[in-house]
Amino acid sequence: TAPDGRPSLVVFSTPSCTVCRTEQYPAIEAVEARFGSALRVLRVDLSREPGAAAAFKVLTAPSTALLTGDGRVDSFNHGFAPADRLSAQLSALGASPVSPG
Repeated sequence: TAPDGRPSLVVFSTPSCTVCRTEQYPAIEAVEARFGSALRVLRVDLSREPGAAAAFKVLTAPSTALLTGDGRVDSFNHGFAPADRLSAQLSALGASPVSPG
């Protein structure tokens, strides 16, 4: 998917990944709720898109990558990344949380 000017959070997982379902997905949903339309979330099923795993050098699921608005990798998390870490990485990219309410 081509960059659209917004920071992107790329979530790498597999259907058999328990940590993805029980921990990473809830953290991603919290980050999505916090940043709203200022953030683009891309989900990559490593079992269906092995080329993405190779391109990003993904070694484990879950993994997450934070991309700048022009598509450059800014940070990469091997393994589970909690919502507060992802939020801090997004804020460092200049993404602003949506106003509550």
